[in-house]
Amino acid sequence: MKTNPFIPKCLLCLLIVYFFNNYPVFSQNMPKVKWQVEKEVQDKEINLILAFKIDNDWTFYAINDDSVSPKISAQINLQANDDCFITIGNATSNNSISEFDKELNRNTSYFMNEGAFTQRIIKKGSCLIKAEISYLVSKKYMTEQGEGGVVFKVKDTILIPLD
Repeated sequence: MKTNPFIPKCLLCLLIVYFFNNYPVFSQNMPKVKWQVEKEVQDKEINLILAFKIDNDWTFYAINDDSVSPKISAQINLQANDDCFITIGNATSNNSISEFDKELNRNTSYFMNEGAFTQRIIKKGSCLIKAEISYLVSKKYMTEQGEGGVVFKVKDTILIPLD
């Protein structure tokens, strides 16, 4: 008796669906970050403000001025197909919390619940800017064995029209 080759593939698909529905997927534990872009325009100079809100109990690491540990610091990269803007200086963190982190043995800057980054640019023409934001988020929690935590390295992309 010949078996239908479709049946084993179908069973495999059902098994995969069952697995992902019944076991936590790593990305389901990641926080939700909602971005909003504001523009403060003064002639050809623009302050691009990349504001965000993050789920409660999550720490969003800010841009640090020192280069001791760039792995912790958020990074913003602006790109466009045209030569439509010039950046002025580096992006900065707005209203971040700074304190000494005992586990990292260094000063860190971070946000809780919400925050923003500002990048000044000079507009040379109309275009679409692609903002790539790489950042670190973490969450601490208590377990029966003591304090635990989880850390994610995240990269988001935002499209910003310059008209």
